[in-house]
This record gives sequence, structure tokens and C-alpha cells, in this order.
Amino acid sequence: LNITDYQNADMKRFINNQLMETNEVVRKRCPAISLSCHVLYSLLTEKVPHDKVAITLSDLLQLLDAVKDHGLSTNVSEITSYITTLSDKGLLIFFHNADPSESWIVLKQDVLLEKVNGALFAPASFPEHRHHLVSNTGIIPISELQKIFPNYDI
Repeated sequence: LNITDYQNADMKRFINNQLMETNEVVRKRCPAISLSCHVLYSLLTEKVPHDKVAITLSDLLQLLDAVKDHGLSTNVSEITSYITTLSDKGLLIFFHNADPSESWIVLKQDVLLEKVNGALFAPASFPEHRHHLVSNTGIIPISELQKIFPNYDI
């Protein structure tokens, strides 16, 4: 063995140690998303029509019944847990309600954040300003959003 071989071996050990330390830090700071979450997210991105802005939890449960061999449980509490994890990671937005037909999964966050917030909170001088839609609870009826955004399937 020559000096270059020792240097290469030391460098490999150093890089390996650095990678292991970095991996450990990432694991501690960012808990892993389970395989079930990955499968569910893949189903949402591949099987839900791309023009859909949001679906209900009931819609998702129907989708899971229709799609076979996905390997996911159809237990509502487990699916809710997976959706909550995906929402916590910023992949979608989940508005949970005890009634699955009233729980919403927003798939197109950009539409909600950019278009809806822009329409509601724009300065009064902007033509997109729609402050009158906001009730004292901050809840906007879907029917009103459908009027403003007819190009989206809400």
C-alpha cells in the first residue's frame, strides 16, 4: 500500500462518518413519513383528477375502495392520521371534521393560498378584492368560491 491508498481510506472514513452524523441529525429533526403516507400521497396525485382543487375525506375513502391493491387500510382514523401527517409536512392542507363528508383535503395549495387569499385580503383598490365574502367566523361558503373561481372544480 502506498500513501495515496491510506489517504483515500482516511477520506472515505471521514466522508462516511460525516454522512452518518448528518443522517442522524436529519432523522432526529424530521421524523420519517411512513410508507403508507407515501402510498396515499401517490394515490392522491395520480388518481384524483388534476383539475380538482380539493376533495372530501369521504371522496378519498371512495377512491380507496375503487382502487385495488394499494395496501392501505380503509380505517377512517388511520387515513386521517396519514392525511394529517401529509398536511403537517406541507404536501397538502387538511381541514378535519368529525364528519368525513365535511373534512376537506386541499390538493392544490397554490390555488387556496394565492387565489383565495389574494381575492380576500387584497387592498380595496384591487379589482380582486372580495372582503365582503368573509363572515365573522372567517368561513367562506364553497358556493361563493365557485362563483369567484368558475375555472376550478371546488
